[in-house]
Amino acid sequence: MKKADIGRPSTYLTTVGKLVDRGYVNKDGSSLIPTEHGRLLWIEVVPFYGIDQNSSGTVSEGLFTPRFTSLMESSLDEVEDGDTSGSTVWHKFVTDFRNMHNNALELRKQKPTVKQYNLITNRTSRMSEDAKSKLFQGKKIEEFTGEDARRIIEELNNSNDGDIPPSEKQMKYMLSLFEDLNLNIDEYLQAKGIDDIDSLTGGMDGTASEIIGELVNKVPRTDKQAEAIQSMGETLELSMEDAMAMVGTESLDTITKKEASELIGKLKKTIQKNRKGRKK
Repeated sequence: MKKADIGRPSTYLTTVGKLVDRGYVNKDGSSLIPTEHGRLLWIEVVPFYGIDQNSSGTVSEGLFTPRFTSLMESSLDEVEDGDTSGSTVWHKFVTDFRNMHNNALELRKQKPTVKQYNLITNRTSRMSEDAKSKLFQGKKIEEFTGEDARRIIEELNNSNDGDIPPSEKQMKYMLSLFEDLNLNIDEYLQAKGIDDIDSLTGGMDGTASEIIGELVNKVPRTDKQAEAIQSMGETLELSMEDAMAMVGTESLDTITKKEASELIGKLKKTIQKNRKGRKK
């Protein structure tokens, strides 16, 4: 930041703190590690906001550059010193940003995003070469335009083909559930007649979604949920046995996270209803 002439020593820590608070980076000692959100911003947004030929000079070299930040700070210093007016600086920024944003929208239409590439690759990985060639209209994936990607994704979403692999998000969530529940994934799948994890199917009606639903129902309640249930039960002068009966479970020890969430919702409604009744 010092080399790029951004900020001052007194603001460096605050700037880094904002990046951490907004989830763009994580601190690891003296290093900053980009998060998934940070990488997404850098890969799918930043490249579209480069140099705009229609720029009047305020947004130099691109919106997400040290040069831009440095120029804006210099402009604000000029306003503070009375060398220019705030309205002039603001007008230049708005004009440049509008041009750059419109340019970014046009650029985004020209090429697929990383997310679109990954989605298409994932959804077509089990297709035959003939079916894939027909869907891609003879093009290679690196030749796709943004319009090609949108068309293909729309066709895939409207397809009734159930033999698609689980999405990366589904796989990540499912594996985390197996880990939280300390279950052996191979044994679990074999008990359901599924050969291995590569045989799982994606989509709303796929086997991955089915297993996720089953696992979610097995996740035990949290300590925070237990405390909330006990507290609300005391407020309602309701025994734990009667409270558990509201969601058809035996005890606070065996209640699942999903059941606990449902019970908390019911108890909240009861408390609110009682309060309204007393006001009348």
